[in-house]
Amino acid sequence: MTGKIAGVIFGILLTRNILGALVGLYVGYLFDNAIKKMANKQNVANWLESGDSKQSIFFIALFL
Repeated sequence: MTGKIAGVIFGILLTRNILGALVGLYVGYLFDNAIKKMANKQNVANWLESGDSKQSIFFIALFL
């Protein structure tokens, strides 16, 4: 959400019209998605490094 708001503000400041605000909104949307994906990858990496993950993977694979 923060990326979208910042994008709109920068778009308006740079172009002084609605088209710039829309482009800024889109760039902010892309920024928010990239941050979200990086956070998800970090959470998955931390989980895979933990000892619990090995037992969980074994348990899930066993009963699939």
